[in-house]
Amino acid sequence: MRACDPFRAGPDLDAYVAHPEFEQNCRYLASKLEAEPTWVGIAGPSGVGKTLLLRLLMRRLESQFTPVYVPSGELSPAEVSRWVAAQLNADSEPCDDIAVRLARGGRPLLLAFDEAQLASPELIAWIEGLCRGLGAVRAMLAWTEYEGERVPAPLARCPTRVFVEPLELAEVPGYVEAQLARSGAAPELRAVLAGQTLERIALASGGNRRAIQRLADAELAAHAWRTRATPLHAGRASLARATENAPRAASGPAAPHAHPSLWDRRRPWLLTLATLVVLAAAALHFSR
Repeated sequence: MRACDPFRAGPDLDAYVAHPEFEQNCRYLASKLEAEPTWVGIAGPSGVGKTLLLRLLMRRLESQFTPVYVPSGELSPAEVSRWVAAQLNADSEPCDDIAVRLARGGRPLLLAFDEAQLASPELIAWIEGLCRGLGAVRAMLAWTEYEGERVPAPLARCPTRVFVEPLELAEVPGYVEAQLARSGAAPELRAVLAGQTLERIALASGGNRRAIQRLADAELAAHAWRTRATPLHAGRASLARATENAPRAASGPAAPHAHPSLWDRRRPWLLTLATLVVLAAAALHFSR
């Protein structure tokens, strides 16, 4: 197991690598939320970093607002109220009452909804009402949307939104190298993710951040497996040499010469084939 995994699963603010477009989107949405009670949207394909941007905004605005993360838009207003109350260690009052209390204390509520493509028209109308109410609530909604698709009807009313794009293929090597540098990866691991391997990851991922993470992690896992297999080879070779050099009884038959097995000869080719199969499967999955 690596001491510091450079490619952790899921959005991780500690693993965030600054990107100009990401930073621009963050500043734009933050300015809108700071200016007035409103709600904003973060749209884009699955795996491009919408949840990461959502959590990044929560962190950067926590000095001005009380942020609450809501993991799914597939909730009723009453369910969201109970969730918010639980996150704030408050009682079971409706969310608008909580918002009024917080606003009087000088810190308006900032609701951050993930998976908002599942939101009902009722929930969207409730969010809009909160933003217009006395509590001066702000809300951020992140939803999955692919380029060229029609925005779901309730979300089409969002007054401000950004569309998160995958990385350019030419940016993928720099992204991977920055993740390795951030985690303090050993030179051995950096050598694994270099050259043609990075080119394969870029092509197979299409610039999708989640796909890059998974493909890079698969490469490191394959390398770790090969590294663990090396002592076994060395042990077998040492045993063969020891057997050949051991003194033999004068009347005993000579020990047979140790030849590498069929599995030993084919192991490197099988490992390479397995890695290619993993990359091809990941590319097929993220191209759907």
